[in-house]
This record gives sequence, C-alpha cells and structure tokens, in this order.
Amino acid sequence: MLGSVVGNADYSNAGIPRGSIFFGSALAPSVQSASGLPLQTILNGVRVRIWRTYPDAAPLAECPILYVSKTQINAILPSSLAAGQYVATVLVGQSESGRMRLSW
Repeated sequence: MLGSVVGNADYSNAGIPRGSIFFGSALAPSVQSASGLPLQTILNGVRVRIWRTYPDAAPLAECPILYVSKTQINAILPSSLAAGQYVATVLVGQSESGRMRLSW
C-alpha cells in the first residue's frame, strides 16, 4: 500500500514541484535501478500513474522511474502537469498497490 509521497528536496508533502523527484513507499518485487536514459515508466513491473481524480477514464501521466524496492519508489513528477490536485497510483503488474493525493 502506498503509505506516503514526499518531495526529494525537503522530504515533505507540502508541495512537490513539477519536474522533481518524489518518493513513495510501496511493494515492488525486488530492487531495481534504471539502467540509463531515457528513463522508462515501467521498472521491474512497477509503474506510477498520475490522475486528476481516481479513477478517470485514463491517467494524465506516467512517471519516469529511477529506482524501485520493496519499501521505496523514486520517480519524477512530470513537468507537463499544471498546478492542482492529483492522485498518484502505484501499480505492480496489473494490481494497484496504493493511492495518494498530491497537490502543488
């Protein structure tokens, strides 16, 4: 279950700037890091999606992922998103492992 989402700069969820790295806790099958650029939106079967409201017909964005483990996911919030209220979902395979509200 996604327990929290925090910004890399100050480890708070007071506001996560677009284009920044954020952390989320969730279950991934095992540890894996991105192998290079461009970053992929699926890493070790894990994906992070951003929704306006959940569940919309389709997610607004999928986040590029740097690292996943059983206790941590490091992903980049797309800079193309306008400021506002969003929902982040973490998917492992086809199973949703959690949701968290975001705003910035």
